Amino acid sequence: LVRPQPFRCSHDSCDRHFYRHPPSSHCNSLVLPIPSMQQRSPPVDNLTITPLSAFDSPHANQVFLYNPAGKKKSRKVGYAEVGDPNGVPVVCLAGWFGPRQVAVLFDLFARKAGVRLIWPERPGYGLSPNQRMRKNSVLEWAEIISQLADSLKIAKFGLLGHSLGAVYAMGMASKIPSRILTPVYLVSPWISTKVSQIFRWTRFFPACLTSVVLRGAFKAAVLQEKVKQMQKRGPMVLPPLEDEEDEEKPNENNNLDAKPSNDEDGVSKSQKKRRTRRFRTILDPPGQLELCYEMEKRVLKDGHVSGVVNDAMVALEKCHPFGFSYKDVTLPVKVLWGDRDDLIPHAAVVWMQEEMLDCDLRVYEGSGHALLMRAGVVEDAFRGLVKAQKTPHRDSGLGMYMTLGYPPDEI
Repeated sequence: LVRPQPFRCSHDSCDRHFYRHPPSSHCNSLVLPIPSMQQRSPPVDNLTITPLSAFDSPHANQVFLYNPAGKKKSRKVGYAEVGDPNGVPVVCLAGWFGPRQVAVLFDLFARKAGVRLIWPERPGYGLSPNQRMRKNSVLEWAEIISQLADSLKIAKFGLLGHSLGAVYAMGMASKIPSRILTPVYLVSPWISTKVSQIFRWTRFFPACLTSVVLRGAFKAAVLQEKVKQMQKRGPMVLPPLEDEEDEEKPNENNNLDAKPSNDEDGVSKSQKKRRTRRFRTILDPPGQLELCYEMEKRVLKDGHVSGVVNDAMVALEKCHPFGFSYKDVTLPVKVLWGDRDDLIPHAAVVWMQEEMLDCDLRVYEGSGHALLMRAGVVEDAFRGLVKAQKTPHRDSGLGMYMTLGYPPDEI
């Protein structure tokens, strides 16, 4: 439950705060001393936002009713809104295991870039009820996001797709190109296995057997992560960046037999020296690690096994194909890919660049499939989406995003 905002007593000599209306005689029956400036509670607007309040915010736990064409029964779709409420609207379509709680980690970057980030949940995740796998259609999400944008009074919006989310983004770009702000950004995009030639062995398994095996595997994986979460001790710490490390002092005695000194955890300094990273991540800014820790607890508690299984079945096209080809997309597309991606081969993204009408490929050296966790990639994508709307573009009219009935309530 969201904790209500406290309000101050209306009596001049009383400095107490209440969450409901106090009796009129609460401060007349006894004399209350006026607290000093050091003793007074800080204003509500200046209170520090804790990880708990960030995830329990109403804007991070929203639901809208999707009305399928030709059907009387509506369907709930959960989503989160983070970032600048007056910024460029961007719909982020996450990959596997990307419920709405993950959006909180991108709030800081979206605010700095001037992006209003909308993070919907697919069936089986969080606030979006699960449905039969054969009803999960990629192209249907063009209508779902279109209705969601209408409910938010947004006429045009940008698209950012990561991994499997790139398939949904491309489906929207092919079906409702008039509502998309270009270019479309795809990070580590998933490509049909018929093109990428990966997981070919899954074609010989029936859909029912594949679903059972995947569900059991994902349940075991979630249980394993829960055990690891329980065994964690102390705060989360990121390895230092390479350029932030101090160089080791040479051994003055040149004693090759000297053993490295150990710290309190029993880990040698030379071992800690090797645990480094080359790039900034979205967890580097202050407070992001605490948000990540809280996010992991909430995601593991919910499990989201049904959502992950649904995504896997869609990615492998076990129930039905995507229903379109990347070649059908005529909007400008920017592909961001890491050269150490062990899930999306280099030949697959080269195929996109060669076969699609307008596709720009950018390769990030030393990065894998989790490219969206790299701070520079997120900043580049947000900056590119905002910059493109400030300059005229042949596919996006005058390059301005339009909203109806703006602005929304502040986050």
